[in-house]
Amino acid sequence: MGGKASKPDFSNQIGTGNAGPPGSEELEIDVDMISMDLRLKRLTNLPWDLSVLTNLKELDLSMNLYTQMPDQVLWKDSHLATSLTKLSINQNRIQVLPDDMHQMLSLQTLCCYDNTLTGLPKTISSMRSLTQLSLYNNFITELPEEFCRIPKLQMAYLSNNRISKLPDNWHEAKELRGLFIDGNPIGELPTTFFTAPKLQELTLCNNNLKAVPEELASLPSLKELYLNGACGQRPVVIPARLLEKKVVMDCYDGQI
Repeated sequence: MGGKASKPDFSNQIGTGNAGPPGSEELEIDVDMISMDLRLKRLTNLPWDLSVLTNLKELDLSMNLYTQMPDQVLWKDSHLATSLTKLSINQNRIQVLPDDMHQMLSLQTLCCYDNTLTGLPKTISSMRSLTQLSLYNNFITELPEEFCRIPKLQMAYLSNNRISKLPDNWHEAKELRGLFIDGNPIGELPTTFFTAPKLQELTLCNNNLKAVPEELASLPSLKELYLNGACGQRPVVIPARLLEKKVVMDCYDGQI
């Protein structure tokens, strides 16, 4: 732990790309790279050389100046669109996820928190390999039904958005294990929410629920439920069925 990182090996370097505005450092690229860290480079686009990297699995573009997803990760004929399994593009200025995100056939983890997203594209249900979605600290107002149809989605981090409306097809969220929707102005949960088959961890803190639904106890796989501040400024009343199930982790009856 804490050991010094080894120096990157650029023995198979294929070229250099401009990593930012004129005068900034140039980027050395290795054809055998599996991961690449391009944080804090003041990037607005990607060097074209990256599109030929067939082995690149993880790409971190956080803390740059992106206002949209770079073209090279979306083209269906680009190697990045088929090779990347994890894309981190946090703390940029991205307002929308493009419709052609589904071109990223191998993407398992998408991290796009601390941006300015206002919604999700309907094509997100075609992201067939996606298992983890981190979109907290954005401006998303509602989730489309297609969110529940992402076939392999297991973990969804949606805290601190502006979500007031949830979809009504949670029975289709067949693989979802963890849902973090604290810090949203959610007033009620749809009836189908209580049918999510594999949901184990649910965070409803700091929302605006009218009441804690007794039906939460019907979630067949629920193990951890977080309710601190779930009813806004009103005291949290925990239904007896939930207390009996012993899944509430952070809240006592009557807590505000």
